[in-house]
Amino acid sequence: MTRWAFLALVLFALWPAGRTAAAASCSFSISTLDFGSVDTLSEATADGTATLSINCTNVVTGALRICPNIGSGSGGATGNLRHMRDASNRPLDYTLSVNLGGGTLWGTIENLLLGTPPTIDLTTTLFGSISTTRTIYGTLAPNQQSAAAGLYTSNFGAGDVKIS
Repeated sequence: MTRWAFLALVLFALWPAGRTAAAASCSFSISTLDFGSVDTLSEATADGTATLSINCTNVVTGALRICPNIGSGSGGATGNLRHMRDASNRPLDYTLSVNLGGGTLWGTIENLLLGTPPTIDLTTTLFGSISTTRTIYGTLAPNQQSAAAGLYTSNFGAGDVKIS
């Protein structure tokens, strides 16, 4: 028997019975995106940001690809515009983007009009941990002078946000 085959047998014999590699375990959270007080009469856009936080442990392969899908939320969407709604169900339109200025829309594979989800590639050492953040840029659509003053919201539940 060669020295390498013998070493492989010894290592196999020392491996604890029933031990298997654990799969990666990840948790995700997204902070609140708040546009603050906005003057829709100015005909300009308004920007805000939210943060996607990613924490993974037991990353066996050393690499992990995450695709965060963000749907339309409780306000719904028309085309590539998501809607926030006030207490009377009136809309205020906005977009979510990967970069400042709205160049690449952050969307979902379930509604490609909203944009596509970005791919986030992460690497680590064998059985390592990964923690990172990504900024989500929100932009209120311009020319919404007919929007009534008040509080507008859109909530995102498990059906609206999917991480694959």
